[in-house]
Amino acid sequence: MQRRRLAVTLAITIFSLSACGKKAEECVVMLDVANKDIAALKTAAAAKPAGGPKDLAAAVRATADAADKLVIDLGKKGPTTAELQKASGDYQAVAKAVSVAARAHGDSLDDLLAVQPKARADRADPDRKSLTTAHDAVKQRCAEHPGFECKAITAVMVKVSTIIDKPTDLGKLDAELGKVKMKDPALAALIDKLRGSITGLARTLTDVAAAASEMKDVEAKVAAASAAVDAALAKEAPITASLTAFCK
Repeated sequence: MQRRRLAVTLAITIFSLSACGKKAEECVVMLDVANKDIAALKTAAAAKPAGGPKDLAAAVRATADAADKLVIDLGKKGPTTAELQKASGDYQAVAKAVSVAARAHGDSLDDLLAVQPKARADRADPDRKSLTTAHDAVKQRCAEHPGFECKAITAVMVKVSTIIDKPTDLGKLDAELGKVKMKDPALAALIDKLRGSITGLARTLTDVAAAASEMKDVEAKVAAASAAVDAALAKEAPITASLTAFCK
């Protein structure tokens, strides 16, 4: 009876030592992944390139790649210890969330990169120059060949300098010029060119305003996407703390 009890005790002791050994072995593997892949993930996430949206998009996609690597590496390990299986699952869930958020961030930065040139105020400068040139040509023609229609045109064109950045008012000016009856063919041709310049500038100004509004929306999406990456990354620390405590 005593020998039987001793054998049972010895079996339990051997089983316990074996379990501890398995835990220690799997802890080493898990901690190795945590130390390497999570460090790489944090390094990628901390990158702050100074080159604008294009470089930042590349950086956040590098963060997504690092998160994907963490998922792949953890998937290869397959711990048998329940606590480590949970930690592995939690890490993979966090990494997947980081990857999704980072790629969404990259996409929003691509959108910002696409809309920025359209929203530039100086995009309308060539049209402003064309309008000014056409306006001066009409004035010169009227100075050299004054006539009844020139008086009507001058009264209308006096508004040009005050409405050059107002698409709606430019449209009204175009309509007013269209009402003036032209007898001088040369002047009529210059007025047609002026009206074309007015229409072109009004269209460009409208497009720039629309792009500027779109850019504000895109910037809000960029900020939200960045916050989502940060929120996903913040969930890693408690998992690492729990894993470290378990593996002590």
